[in-house]
Amino acid sequence: MKFMDGRIRLMNEILNGIKILKFYAWEKAFLEQVLGYREKELKALKKSQILYSISIASFNSSSFLGAVAYVPQQAWIQNATVQDNILFGRDKLKTWYQRVLDACALLPDLDILPAGDATEIGEKGLNLSGGQKQRVSLARAVYRKADVYLLDDPLSAVDAHVGQHIFDRVIGPKGVLRDKVRLELYKKYFKTISLAIIILIVFLYAFQQGASLTYNYWLSMWADDPVVNGTQIDTDLKLSVFGALGFVQGQ
Repeated sequence: MKFMDGRIRLMNEILNGIKILKFYAWEKAFLEQVLGYREKELKALKKSQILYSISIASFNSSSFLGAVAYVPQQAWIQNATVQDNILFGRDKLKTWYQRVLDACALLPDLDILPAGDATEIGEKGLNLSGGQKQRVSLARAVYRKADVYLLDDPLSAVDAHVGQHIFDRVIGPKGVLRDKVRLELYKKYFKTISLAIIILIVFLYAFQQGASLTYNYWLSMWADDPVVNGTQIDTDLKLSVFGALGFVQGQ
């Protein structure tokens, strides 16, 4: 907008002082200034179109996947209380919160912490063991009630009996995530669906997202084409391509 405003102000100055401009033969100098503003304006427009198309693709991807929770192998803990690390800004649902603590085997740990789940942990607080950090990280993801869970070996840092507890109560067939999409489910997909169908689905989805990006980028490129005799060249071809991309994007 600032480039368009600058170009409009410059054009107003030119129109108001057109006689002086012609008298001193300043047409070329002012023309270069106008074209400079116009070039910057087109670059900004093109950038906004690309960012818009990327945001559309991201939105489509998020609607395809749903809410995603990731539990990394290297647990991340913020400088806050245990409760704040688990809730992570969400409202506390007491029953669900207690269920998550039990499922992630955190209740025995809270009994020995100085202030229970109000104990501050992290760099400035109490130093937790690797297994405790991993279970807090897992509890944070479970509490979120996401649709898809990406679990990067979450049991690697816990003891065998604790790992069995978490498997039974969280990620196993009877755990709290039994109705969620987990990383382990991909193995079942490959067993029940042929590899060719999976590749086709991934290809079609990627093609649709590519069409979404191309649709908006084509529009920004079309805006850059010069106008000759009041119109742009190859208008029918451009409209056909634009329509085809819109059709593919909508499928």
